[in-house]
Amino acid sequence: MSGLIMLQTEEQLKDWLQKSFETPVFLYKHSTNCGPSRNAHVAIHRFMDHFPTQSSKFLFAVVRVIEEQHISKQVTQLLGIPHQSPQVLLIHDNKVLWHASHQRIHTNSLVAAADQFFPN
Repeated sequence: MSGLIMLQTEEQLKDWLQKSFETPVFLYKHSTNCGPSRNAHVAIHRFMDHFPTQSSKFLFAVVRVIEEQHISKQVTQLLGIPHQSPQVLLIHDNKVLWHASHQRIHTNSLVAAADQFFPN
């Protein structure tokens, strides 16, 4: 697992969507001035740190919705999921298989999404 990679250009976003054909991607839309986003950020890192067996099967990327607003809008346009912040999208083959926003983003929901994709 390579950690949470920040996407700042449309080219990076398209590269990560292309990577989803080989490895599923958790794409996290983060607002730097939002309390629920801070909680979601912590949940994602807990998932990555405390559940390495599940999380190592995925790639992780983040789009800051204020600083990279054009990338956030591009995510919505390309994937067809209405924007929310915070928001996590599980992408495989350039399609959203699962998504959650606000208080539904917690370590247990991420583990459950991962387990649905890769059942034990």
